[in-house]
Amino acid sequence: SSVNGIVRTEILDHMGRIVAVSEQQVNSGKTTLSAIMENLAGGVYSLNVSFANGGYRSVHKIVKQ
Repeated sequence: SSVNGIVRTEILDHMGRIVAVSEQQVNSGKTTLSAIMENLAGGVYSLNVSFANGGYRSVHKIVKQ
């Protein structure tokens, strides 16, 4: 990331319900974000990543086996 700030990570189930959420401070440079999925059933989820200030948003499909 070339930006400092708070990153919000949301995991949504196939019905669009938020099943996990976290906020982490990131600094300029390479940052690894982690999402806790150990308590989730296997299936397809959406991973939404956004900066708290609204400057960036990314949505990904993830599959838990």
